[in-house]
This record gives sequence, structure tokens and C-alpha cells, in this order.
Amino acid sequence: MNGDGYPDVLTDDPNHHGDLIWYENGGGLHPQFTPHRLDSPSTITVLTIRVADFNGDHRPDIVVADGEKITLYLIQNCMSNPVQYTMQVVDYARNLGLQVADFNGDGRPDLLFWPIDAAANEIDWYENLGGDPVSFRRNRIFLEEAGYAMKVMDVDKDGRPDILVRVSGGLRLLRNNGDNPLTFTESVFASIADDSVFSINDVGDLNLDGKLDLIGTNTGGTSIYWYENPGDPTIPFIPHLIQKTSFEYVYPLALSDLNGDGGLDLVAIGMWSDGMFRDAYSAMYWYENSPRNGVAPRAWALYE
Repeated sequence: MNGDGYPDVLTDDPNHHGDLIWYENGGGLHPQFTPHRLDSPSTITVLTIRVADFNGDHRPDIVVADGEKITLYLIQNCMSNPVQYTMQVVDYARNLGLQVADFNGDGRPDLLFWPIDAAANEIDWYENLGGDPVSFRRNRIFLEEAGYAMKVMDVDKDGRPDILVRVSGGLRLLRNNGDNPLTFTESVFASIADDSVFSINDVGDLNLDGKLDLIGTNTGGTSIYWYENPGDPTIPFIPHLIQKTSFEYVYPLALSDLNGDGGLDLVAIGMWSDGMFRDAYSAMYWYENSPRNGVAPRAWALYE
């Protein structure tokens, strides 16, 4: 955040009304982190945080969705010493699932989210127009059916970010056509036979057969599944149980080849709640996936 070459941490402070805090990394083998509050007390009630260089000055800026004031803020990094920021309102929009990607290929990161005040089959993407201060233009994407979760990734490997949308019965793909003005082509990406046991968390080729598979949890969030892509959108993805956990709920966070063996492993956090929406206990796990010849293992090795 301050250009010293050390990665810092950006988060909200639940003990102070969700205020935005960045923890400065002091460097060294055992670094110490110094907290800095980016906004005056109680200015922002943080719902979602995303970081990108929105104004093209090679400094990380911040977009924050305020859950209380129903406002989307852009906080621009002035890269002074100490670091200072300027805050501007992007829009007054109640939103969920805020994501950042350069959708139209102009080199500027854009915004994508669900507008809560719109119908369930509508998504907003805000085109970054640049300038000083940065301005955005809202564009609305209309889906063929209602959705309730989404993930941005380049599904067809054409260099343009596409959108996967969770709908009843599976996933829809909004393929980025790369035209001007930008349009998306909607199609079925995956059908899920048992709709009650799936929530999208991440996507990747888990058995190395060249097709994108899915990772997720059951509705209660206690069991982790991977869903095998059959290669035909008319055939439901095949569920495989990775683990039925003992936690109250579990969040698969990310797929990544952690040990360099070519297989996408899974990082997950299991949590127990104290009944008051606070996490009384949690543990981080990684599940080792060692696929061979297009077949993922029946059992994933688990490490705490």
C-alpha cells in the first residue's frame, strides 16, 4: 500500500463499526504490522473491500461497499509518507458480491456486483472511464433467469473475463464478447442434479482432463464437494464428496497447486460459531489433490 516492497494487509475492524484499516508490514524475517485507520471513525461500515489501480498511477486504490449507508466508495492512494487517501462516492447503490476486472480490455479495472434494489436477474457492471477524479458509467446485464452468486474468470481462455452465475439448477456462463459496446452471450455452463447440495466457491480442472470442474459445499456448509464436468452441458455435473466435516460450517477459499505436483489443491477454513455471529473457533486446512491420468483421487490428503 505504501510502495516499500512489502505486502500489507487491508481489512475492516469489527470492533469499531467496520472501520477500514491497513496493516503496514515492517519487513524482516518476522515482520511487525502497524495498524492505520484509513477513514475517520465510523465514516464507513465495510461490507466488501477490493483493491486495484483504478486511476492508472501504479498505486493500489481501494473500492469499498458500505453496508450501512448503501454507498460505493473509491479511496485513491496518494502515495505520500505517511500514506494519505482521497475518498469519493462512485454511486449510491446497495450491492452484494462486489468484484473487480477489466471487462472491456481498456486497461482500467471495472466493477461488477448485484444491485439489491434491482430484480434478481440483473447485474451491474461499472465501466471505469478514467480521469481525475475517476468516473464510472453503469451498465446493466439482464439474465435469462434469477441468479444469486457469481464468479469472474476467463472460462474460454480468450483473454477476456467472463462471468459464471449460480442459478437454480446449475451455473450460467456470461461469455464476454469483447465488442464495443460490450455485450455478453449467456449459455448453460453446468447443470446440478441435486440443487440443495451446491454453492459455488471456485472453478478449476481438478482431474486434469481439460474441462473446468467446480468446488463447493452443501447447503448447510458442513461438507465439501468437487463436481466433475462431464463435457456436455445437458448432463449434470457429477458430485464427489471430499469431506464431511465436523465443523458448524466450512468455507472452501481457493484452488491452487500448493505443492507443485500439477494438481489443484484446496484451501478451506472450518468454523464453529458461538451463537452470536462470532467465530468462536476456526482452523485452516489444505486438501492435497494428486490426479493421475484424468482421474482425481477418491480421497484427498488432509493437512491442518
